[in-house]
Amino acid sequence: MSAIAETDDQDNSSPTPTNPHIAALDDRLRELFPADSAHLSILCKGLGGAPYGGNHPDFFAHACGLSLAPEHLERIRLGYVMLAAYYFLFDAAADNHLQHPTDSLYLPHLLTGALTEFTLVCLAVDPAKLVPLHTLVRRYLAANASAIKNEQLISSRPLLEDQPEEFYSIVGRSNAVLLLYDLLSLITDRAPDDRVTDIVTWLAYYIQMADDLGDWRDDYKNGRYTSFLRRCFARHDAVIDEPGLEEEVLLGGAFEERSAIVINGLAALLDKIDALPYRMEALQAYVTRQKDRIYAVLKDRVTAKTQA
Repeated sequence: MSAIAETDDQDNSSPTPTNPHIAALDDRLRELFPADSAHLSILCKGLGGAPYGGNHPDFFAHACGLSLAPEHLERIRLGYVMLAAYYFLFDAAADNHLQHPTDSLYLPHLLTGALTEFTLVCLAVDPAKLVPLHTLVRRYLAANASAIKNEQLISSRPLLEDQPEEFYSIVGRSNAVLLLYDLLSLITDRAPDDRVTDIVTWLAYYIQMADDLGDWRDDYKNGRYTSFLRRCFARHDAVIDEPGLEEEVLLGGAFEERSAIVINGLAALLDKIDALPYRMEALQAYVTRQKDRIYAVLKDRVTAKTQA
């Protein structure tokens, strides 16, 4: 599942307080797709009712000092919510995790809706940006599709050791936020900061690794052999049954080992954020919360093992 799309607006640990703009989203969906707007509205929102990624455009614009007219930022916000929903739905369809089989029929609506909003902003700012915009979108969507295909191939081989390209597969499944950053940079005539891109890329990776820790049982039952599960299998040189896997995860040290990798990785990201020439307090706070949350779970697991 796409890490960015899944986590940021379904809990209270978003980089900045969620800025829903729910009424604006629903109004725009009715304008674009009057016959399907009600269901699209549901698909665009997470479990808490907030639009997917609704705060991301504001976060990047503020943190990186990108100046946009309010009406342009609103269109980008609406477009990005539809794009994030597209990524989430496409990812669920690829993993056969759709809540309703017919939800995949709305993928074209979400993608064309997002492109409509981004195109209108480019037309208003500078029509010459349309070609770079379309190139940008094609590149990221192709990378996303390739990542999903590659990850499915890797996860179908349960005894395969971790592959270097798996990093790019994990990040590619969550690259909507990277597309957004490049889009904002394009519209504001600012070159993307490679350091910010690097931080967001690794953040997507570590958040997905953390998700795999929490989803190990569901992943096992659905035959989605993540790098975490394959690491557990490798210790036995075989696909073990669920009770054996549970023992490996909870008692065999696999959970502690992977948690330490994630915690140390997030700590390294905090150092990178501190080294930036501008302050990104919201991102720093978000990464800190994720690190502390994983550490708290790890501490509870270790305590439970020692008391057993």
